[in-house]
Amino acid sequence: MPLFKGKGCKSTPGKAIAYITDENKAEIVSSQNLDDNQDYAQQFRETAELYGKGEKFDERKYYHFKLSCDRADEVSAEAHHEFAEAMAARCFPGFECVIATHTDTETVHSHIIVNAISFENGRKLHCNIREYGQMKDLANRLGAERGFTELNWRQATQERRQRIAQGEIKPVLQAEKYMQQSVNWERRSWKEQLRVVIDEAKNICCNRREFTGYLQSYGVQMPRNTEKSVSFIHPAVSKKSVRGNVLGEKYTAQAIDAALQQNLERSLEHARYDVAQNTDRQRGIAADSRTEAVGNREYVAESSVGAVERTMRGIAEGVFRRTSDGRAAMARQAAAEQRAAEEAARRAEQERQRELEQLEQEHREIEKRQRKSLTHDFGPTL
Repeated sequence: MPLFKGKGCKSTPGKAIAYITDENKAEIVSSQNLDDNQDYAQQFRETAELYGKGEKFDERKYYHFKLSCDRADEVSAEAHHEFAEAMAARCFPGFECVIATHTDTETVHSHIIVNAISFENGRKLHCNIREYGQMKDLANRLGAERGFTELNWRQATQERRQRIAQGEIKPVLQAEKYMQQSVNWERRSWKEQLRVVIDEAKNICCNRREFTGYLQSYGVQMPRNTEKSVSFIHPAVSKKSVRGNVLGEKYTAQAIDAALQQNLERSLEHARYDVAQNTDRQRGIAADSRTEAVGNREYVAESSVGAVERTMRGIAEGVFRRTSDGRAAMARQAAAEQRAAEEAARRAEQERQRELEQLEQEHREIEKRQRKSLTHDFGPTL
């Protein structure tokens, strides 16, 4: 019964890697596309820095997957670890992985930590619902090849949804567990607990769609979700809803939309700044190439002061020794390089304008959607 499940994580991977490689839990540890003699988390960070990614607080930095077999299969740690390595190789080629097999519980299981940035080309790892299902199917196929019991995970998921709909069980998500740990259930009322979660969503989300999805990850539902009014249902009080204005002025539809709009504008401003910074760097490189071509005393390069002075003296002496034809050739070359640099700067400016226009268009579309009543039901995603 190969059970394969996972999630994307926006925190740094250091603690997760330390947990799965803990010698008190892990019997076997290996890696994919990593140096086992170097710190795994540091290598994850270096790959992200190489491609200029992983710096934003709200972007996924790694994925954490767990693989386990039916206890009745009596799989050894070695066989289970080989199974996990095969899954990592098939699912995440070109990505750095840390693989650890734990034997500290009654069920042998393996953890796979995957860097969200490919070390080959800097591509981000994206895993939607369809691809997630394909990974689960692959786990069944690879497990069957090794003689392990198969798991009909689709049927199991459907049965669980039916039991939740009938009220037999309540959804227990990882986010809901975190909420239970971070909130003192004995000292705070369920309304206060709602305020805590809503405040978190208001600080992170940029539109109503993200807002409702974030609340649902905690098990909080929004039966009323319109432009003028909102209401919430606590997972522990499933038959009773409360209006936003009852929770307080900060929890009305207008107050929530104002906070989401502020987050959106801040995100757009950060995006514009990033685009401008990239353009400035490109212009700086072009300016450096023009300065170096002319060879004047504004020569700019990443070097020590002494190295720069020696280079400038060499350039001055070389120009002095040249003939008039040589100086003319240098002038033509400098003019050509300057034209090329100006063309590169022009293209960079055009690209910057296109990105800004795209951001503005997305902004308008989000505002348009926010003016409408949102009644969608968003399920948890990986």
